[in-house]
Amino acid sequence: GKTKQKVSTVSIGAMRATNPAVLRHAFDKGVNYVDTARSYQKGKNEGVVGKAIKGMKRDKIFIATKFHEWKKDDKTIIKSAETSLKELGVDYIDLLQVHNVSDKEPVSRDYILKALEKLKKDGKIRFCGVTTHKNQPQVIDATIETKFYDAVLVAINFKSPKEIVDAAKRAYDAKLGVIAMKTQTKGGYNTKELGDITPHQAALKWVLQHEFITTAIPG
Repeated sequence: GKTKQKVSTVSIGAMRATNPAVLRHAFDKGVNYVDTARSYQKGKNEGVVGKAIKGMKRDKIFIATKFHEWKKDDKTIIKSAETSLKELGVDYIDLLQVHNVSDKEPVSRDYILKALEKLKKDGKIRFCGVTTHKNQPQVIDATIETKFYDAVLVAINFKSPKEIVDAAKRAYDAKLGVIAMKTQTKGGYNTKELGDITPHQAALKWVLQHEFITTAIPG
């Protein structure tokens, strides 16, 4: 998207990771984008990511995290971001996202935009985005309409309805970075029909065949 940042096509979602060595192995294999959130593992997951990236050159890893307490006020959002910085052990977050939005209204809420603008101005974040699991087309379109955000994180896989796929394409056309999650949610089954390709690989391939997907973050 308009960020002009180049990230690995297959990245990593750290939500269930408890061992920093697993993430470090991914980085050694060429992954340079990692996704976490302030709320994952009851606040412990960012610390796992922080241990994994310790000692790495900061510009070699793109860190995306999220804040979930966006229903309160701008001070709460800023405090959450500052806690994330501390847990991750970094001076700035590459992408800070409004976590799990299921309605179009919050996307343009004044105090959310105010908080993100201040965090950008203070150099604590570089880019901002929205994540959505429910009512995704409406949330994506609202994100596009603000002309404020840099990226959207979308739940998309081979069983996604056409409306979600089309909305993700609209985000791409609007110069937003489109990150795919839940890519293999429907891929965990046994079959011999694919030969040496696993259902998980096939499910991921289905997502990545769409040029509007910037990167995928399988767990």
